[in-house]
Amino acid sequence: VLEVKQKVEALALEQLRVDNLEASESVAGKDAPYKGKPLEYALHSYTFYFCGQCDEPFFGGAAACAESVSGEREIAPSERVCAACDARGD
Repeated sequence: VLEVKQKVEALALEQLRVDNLEASESVAGKDAPYKGKPLEYALHSYTFYFCGQCDEPFFGGAAACAESVSGEREIAPSERVCAACDARGD
């Protein structure tokens, strides 16, 4: 369980860097709700899923997007596939 938590945390921080949000107002602003807490901000802002093929966690997109489409179409866990497995065509 700890290993999975560490993987998800690493993915969250990496996505924050990719999105260039490490110095965003939410993290670095004077009265920022996540001031000095980039990991908490990333975990709040992003979704992560387990790949339906390799069972590794992967970045699934912005949490706000997941919330906005919630209930439109439930995606079966087996249909959630990480980029590595998708590229292999597994």
